[in-house]
Amino acid sequence: MHTIETLEELIKLATLKKIMILDFYAGWCKPCKRLSPIFEELSKCDKYKNLIFIKVNVDEDLNISKHYEITSLPTILFLDPTLKVLEKIVGMKKDVIEKTIEKMALIEINNEEEINNEQVKEMNNNIFNIDSQ
Repeated sequence: MHTIETLEELIKLATLKKIMILDFYAGWCKPCKRLSPIFEELSKCDKYKNLIFIKVNVDEDLNISKHYEITSLPTILFLDPTLKVLEKIVGMKKDVIEKTIEKMALIEINNEEEINNEQVKEMNNNIFNIDSQ
């Protein structure tokens, strides 16, 4: 499982060309605290090894939260490698989260149809309005 704090870290993970599951949380959020061990347990399951599990603390990174319009916690986003939202779950809905993760694990990313890493980086720089370094 990854914990990210910057848009650059999200962009780097996108180059792995896997579906990403982002758990937006805050330390003061009680439902987030209940979801955290469940999310961590799911991230360790072998049957989900083709997915990338990511935690985003909304108090530490406002850019990602703002871009995806996160207004309630916890929120789980499922992103494709181009950072397009595939699914969004708001609230502590354990069964829905687990079923959606199972569904996402069945999706195969066809690398021949995916855009290359430089295109992903350029596209995300444009989306997030960040300068290339």
